[in-house]
Amino acid sequence: MIFAPNIFLCQAIWQYRMTVLCASGMALVFVGAFSALHSSIQTGR
Repeated sequence: MIFAPNIFLCQAIWQYRMTVLCASGMALVFVGAFSALHSSIQTGR
C-alpha cells in the first residue's frame, strides 16, 4: 500500500509528459502546414 501513491504519481507524470509531447507535436505540424500554405499563397501571386 506504501507504493500505491508512488505508482500513481509516476503514471500521472508519464501521462502529462505524453500529453505535452503530443500537444507540441500537433503545434509543430500546424505551424509547418500554416507556413507552407502561406508560402504557397505568396508564390501563387
